[in-house]
Amino acid sequence: MSVPQGGFLLLTYQNFTKDEDQFNVQITKVYNDFANAINVRQIGAFQNAEYLAGQFYFNPTTPQNVRNAFRVAVNFGALPNAAVKSVAHNIPNIDPGPGNSTFNFVHIYGAATNQTHGSFKAVPIPYVNDVTPTDGIEIWVDATNVNIRTTTANWVAFTAIITLEYLKN
Repeated sequence: MSVPQGGFLLLTYQNFTKDEDQFNVQITKVYNDFANAINVRQIGAFQNAEYLAGQFYFNPTTPQNVRNAFRVAVNFGALPNAAVKSVAHNIPNIDPGPGNSTFNFVHIYGAATNQTHGSFKAVPIPYVNDVTPTDGIEIWVDATNVNIRTTTANWVAFTAIITLEYLKN
């Protein structure tokens, strides 16, 4: 599949000819425009199971083709207190062996929220505290887990949802 260049807006009005042959040409073009506009949009599904993300990336081995991006959301739970916490992401076949992997992460991100009454606060993950840089939140992914490290700050009142987007073909 090739991704169309330019705008992705559909026309809101179309005049069709009464000539049957020209109508068939027009309706085919409108259908193709409609299908292309739908197929290149980002899908708003953030589930704890693998979904197509509705994103396309270049394919380094065959540039005329694109690679589909997939998405999974991980309910990370409470952040650690000056420690590392790991939660399984359940994405299979990330590390299939030397020279065989075509798996690439394209987005690793999330947010943590403290729902405590009177102390409500939300921060992005990763997080850098520009006042106290050692109070940051680091995130990385390995073959089985999402890993979050907090340093000097106590983040246990914050719960996080992490989104992973990746290419696997």
